[in-house]
Amino acid sequence: MRILLLTTLPNRVAETLRHSAQTDIIDCRAFRTIDARLRDYLSHHQPDQIITYRCPYILPRELYSQALYGAVNIHPSLLPKYKGLNPWEALLLSGETRTGVTIHRITDEVDGGGIILQEAFDFDPTTPLEQLREQADKLAADMISRHYVIPS
Repeated sequence: MRILLLTTLPNRVAETLRHSAQTDIIDCRAFRTIDARLRDYLSHHQPDQIITYRCPYILPRELYSQALYGAVNIHPSLLPKYKGLNPWEALLLSGETRTGVTIHRITDEVDGGGIILQEAFDFDPTTPLEQLREQADKLAADMISRHYVIPS
């Protein structure tokens, strides 16, 4: 299976997929938007699945529908809570002490697709943001290595 990972490097998910599957990794910092270069890439490489993680762009249907097994996003919260590009501020302001990682299908609704996998972790509300991001990154990579299957 050929996977395309759209991400912002470096991160543990990219390292995990690089070593465990035939994965092409595109650093989203190479694009200011989802532009013609990505469209060209998809038309020439035809990945079986697209995965987004730490990708600041919303994939349009014309792109995510090209993959045989669709597209999934790895999101750093327990969806449906805290949707969006950066859920951390709202999560911390809410007084939460539990969060996690959700792997879900990409649909036209941002962070609204069906949940494939979801795992939680507890944290102290005084934990620095960077440490929380690192904990979520470790969990996301662990989820991929332990549970990832091609969604039907």
